[in-house]
Amino acid sequence: MIQDLDFLNRKFGAPGRIAFRERSDGFPVAVLAGRYGTCEVSVVGAQVLTYRPVGLGPALFVSKAVRFEPGKPIRGGIPVCWPWFGKADGLPNHGFARTSRWTVVGTAYSGDETEITLRLLDDEATRALWPHRFEARLEIKLGESLQLNLAMANPGDAPFSVTQGFHPYLLVRDLADAEIRRLGAAKVVDLLNGDKESVLSGPLTLSGAADMVVSPDSSGYVLYDRGLDRSVLVTFKGARKLVVWNPGAAGTSSANDMESGEERRFLCVEPVCFRGESVTLKPGETSRFSMALQVLQGER
Repeated sequence: MIQDLDFLNRKFGAPGRIAFRERSDGFPVAVLAGRYGTCEVSVVGAQVLTYRPVGLGPALFVSKAVRFEPGKPIRGGIPVCWPWFGKADGLPNHGFARTSRWTVVGTAYSGDETEITLRLLDDEATRALWPHRFEARLEIKLGESLQLNLAMANPGDAPFSVTQGFHPYLLVRDLADAEIRRLGAAKVVDLLNGDKESVLSGPLTLSGAADMVVSPDSSGYVLYDRGLDRSVLVTFKGARKLVVWNPGAAGTSSANDMESGEERRFLCVEPVCFRGESVTLKPGETSRFSMALQVLQGER
């Protein structure tokens, strides 16, 4: 059953805290508000589109040329890459979760937090791409930090394996002013340079196009933006690697959902499970994968 706006607002809305609206292109969006900020979540893809901590401005990039079309990925925010991360022969990049319509199954709020839970079940369309029964639930909590908790269950009678990732487009004033900190002596594999390997001895900075796999010393990092003088603190569970990505000027010019120069305005630093680190679920098992980000003024 498709949940229309009237149903969503009657069953799951809360005055001043949780509301559902429809964009001009027909995409339904949940708007969450609380004492620490606001965020918007597209029901298509269960994708956080915006996150605005109080007094700190927007934390996520969304392209001005973004295309909200059925079956098309949304350029920006925090896409959910599942049940595979990256490219797959003859299949949509980064899986089908980010282009599927999810079902809202719950909302809640307290003095400090506002949350929404969405669910995705297998159907004829998903089984044509990936022949498994599954239940995925994404809980999004807006509080002092923005938390995404993805639970994946196998209700079928055969095991399956997934790769996965959260793909945050972190907004910066300019790419040259941003650096990724607290990675430790992380191993870096540069996918744009023949999988060349190196070890970090300080913060990671970018000057243009990048596609790197980073193995940090801990399950977190800090993105410091000198231009905005603010830090984004990110922690994650269920992943041991980060993909650091930016399309560069050439990648932007060849994309039909980005404007020239927008690559300077964001950096993707993505907790991922892939490249030999898939998660296998036996019948009846559930696995969890999570990420949280908090925006603070100044260096951290």
